[in-house]
Amino acid sequence: MKKIIILFLTIFIYSSCEKPEAGFALSGPPLVDIAFCNQEGLDLLDPNNALSFKESEIDIYTIIDGEKTQVYEANLDYPEHFYVYYHDDIGKYFLRIFSVGDIIDGISTTYINFGDGTEDRIDFAIAGSSVIKVWYNEVLMWDVSNAMAERIEIIK
Repeated sequence: MKKIIILFLTIFIYSSCEKPEAGFALSGPPLVDIAFCNQEGLDLLDPNNALSFKESEIDIYTIIDGEKTQVYEANLDYPEHFYVYYHDDIGKYFLRIFSVGDIIDGISTTYINFGDGTEDRIDFAIAGSSVIKVWYNEVLMWDVSNAMAERIEIIK
């Protein structure tokens, strides 16, 4: 039930923004939904796929007090600040990541460690109480000013 409420709130936040230049309001930590597939289009988050990333092996790190720190807060519904979900309408699995690190010069940085020796970086540009841009490995993937997709798809 909590997952449904979180999903509903996220959809509400995205759909309630009337002015694109305002960004989306932060009612909680910045978040991003990412789908991963390989060159052949195989869903790398699908637990039925032998080549997929294993949710239990994924770790999230963020910058806290200037140090790259693995996140874990036992009192939260998602203590590692992420979860994997299946989007019925799109037909793909997504990794939802919540960034809770320091905001330095308007940027909050989060790292995803996939447990296979690879690590990727997500940067959130924040202005006031709004996320205005999201970069994935230093490539701009979402920008409120040109209404790029709210979900990110990465080919690995």
